[in-house]
Amino acid sequence: MAVQAVMLVVTWMLAALAWSRLSPRVRAIRLEPDGGFAVRRIDGEPFAAAILLAGATVHPWLTVVRLRAGDVGISTVIAAVDSLSREDFRRLRIFLRWRTTFSGPGDGA
Repeated sequence: MAVQAVMLVVTWMLAALAWSRLSPRVRAIRLEPDGGFAVRRIDGEPFAAAILLAGATVHPWLTVVRLRAGDVGISTVIAAVDSLSREDFRRLRIFLRWRTTFSGPGDGA
């Protein structure tokens, strides 16, 4: 009985940890004219500069980027074709394709 109780507590703790990691930390992304990014935290803080990390994926139907901002940490942003307006999704894809360098073969991404 004691082993079951311990396992139950551990399971609940792991579930709570997973839930907290799945909650979004970034509310908005701003594409800067100089090719950089700025992110706004979920709590409404002002925009903070962010760095694009290696491993971005840009497809006609899905875009995945990882951004690092000082106080937010590393955030993975997943944008599907139906999650943004058609024009905003197109702007994001074009911005990523023309303004940034992506990971290449053998760079560890």
